Amino acid sequence: MQKITEKFLLHASEIDRFSQLTVHLLQQMKINPRDILRFRLSIENVMEIWMHELGENTNCTFTSGSKFGRTYILLSAEGKVVNPNEYQDELTSIISNGSSLLTTLGLFLEYHYEDGKNFLKLTLPKKQSGQLKPVILSILLGILCGAVLSFGLPDVGNMVQTWFVSPIFNTFMNILTLIAGPMIFLAVYCGIYEMGDAATFGKIGKSLIIRFTSFAFLILIAASLMVSWLFISFSGKNHVSGSAIMDLYQMVLNIIPGNIISPFQTGNALQIIFLACICGAGTLVLGDSVSGMAKIVSQLNTLIQLLMTYIGKLIPLFVFICMMNLFLSGNLKNISSLIKQIILVILITSITLMFYIGLVCWKCKVKPGVLIKKLLPTFLIALSTSSSSAAFGTNIESCKALGIDKKLINFGVSIGQIIFMPGVAIQFFIVSLCTGQSFGTEITIVWIITSIITCTILAIATPPIPGGGLSCYTILFAQLGIPSAGIALVISIELLMDAFLTACNLAFLQTELVLSAKKLNLLDEAKLRK
Repeated sequence: MQKITEKFLLHASEIDRFSQLTVHLLQQMKINPRDILRFRLSIENVMEIWMHELGENTNCTFTSGSKFGRTYILLSAEGKVVNPNEYQDELTSIISNGSSLLTTLGLFLEYHYEDGKNFLKLTLPKKQSGQLKPVILSILLGILCGAVLSFGLPDVGNMVQTWFVSPIFNTFMNILTLIAGPMIFLAVYCGIYEMGDAATFGKIGKSLIIRFTSFAFLILIAASLMVSWLFISFSGKNHVSGSAIMDLYQMVLNIIPGNIISPFQTGNALQIIFLACICGAGTLVLGDSVSGMAKIVSQLNTLIQLLMTYIGKLIPLFVFICMMNLFLSGNLKNISSLIKQIILVILITSITLMFYIGLVCWKCKVKPGVLIKKLLPTFLIALSTSSSSAAFGTNIESCKALGIDKKLINFGVSIGQIIFMPGVAIQFFIVSLCTGQSFGTEITIVWIITSIITCTILAIATPPIPGGGLSCYTILFAQLGIPSAGIALVISIELLMDAFLTACNLAFLQTELVLSAKKLNLLDEAKLRK
């Protein structure tokens, strides 16, 4: 970014001028519209808070530039301590300091007070290059090397398997297992705590999150009815006997762990998320009295997600190792499972999305062509970029065109892009079925019900960062008794399907927000039908 430093007196006209300057600078850098929108809203909101608390004509400084490849804007204002993060309205609750929601959206905000001045620095992360091409190349190289060693040089292949492939594969799996439990715990904990107090959270937030969770669960039930018959083991265990009911009952009781350590040792997803919900809710209730501890946990969450981001950069190498491992370990027959997974995920997700669109058309009396035309811009951007963040600005504008009230858009789009991922839930479920079948896991009715519950919760808890979904598979497989070697099968589909599922998730979100807006009387139906 162009280096700019300007001093000014704080008042409404200057707020507007520097807001436009921010947009102009970011457009010159070809920053995507989503980041430009969030920067502009953040700049405006911060300066409005300072003007209200410090008064007009306060001496301020606007500085822009780049450091270590990251674009930043630094604001300063003379006067008493006024931390904008402490003002919880519908916008500042989204950009609060240390927020996991903030981090996952890619915007970093730091506040400090020094020498009689308030300083606030907004920083964009470095632009991330896509992983699809490296992953495809890794798959092809892994297949080529694995085939040559397995069929042409078996003795060399055994040596490579012993000294190279197996150690690296096991090490990577150990890292994922180590980090998966704490990462999900921290993501859920911070997601609950950073909603603010009950008054701030309000009726809209509670209603949306309940609907997001309920519909994700119902979607998986529908998916299970469509595909489970292809996988279920037809044995005496499949009728819902007293023993099966007792197993389900025991599973529910086992959600409450005996201690706080064992869930992380065993990778019990339900127990980990239960602990996170209890701790997050407790911290929310206690409020300021535990704010210090909450900030420490929030920083740990940021740290572990940053660590997972760096681990995610090694995914192409891991894909290469996994493909070689399939050949050298004699599990080549399981590759056919990948084709089945891809077909089923695309088919079930598409059918479910079409049903969702039809439901909106029926309830809101809107023509399918009109609705699809309004959903399409966000869908295409997400499909081409594999990023919900890149489609953020377009998503906001599409929701406005759908007639959704601004109050619902501000909260619903931001939180929905993170926790409402029906496509991911469907993929978790299909992958667990296919991989379980490939590795000889007995698939019963009780197993399927356990999978539905676990996949629903993990889809909500999945941190939307590189490798976030992959880490969830380690917990999912441990919960369902699938060997960890199955990760070698799912890592490629996880990355190859990312663009399609991201686009579908945003379409699901927009249609769900239309239904929520109608229920909350926040929908302009005339605008929707135009």
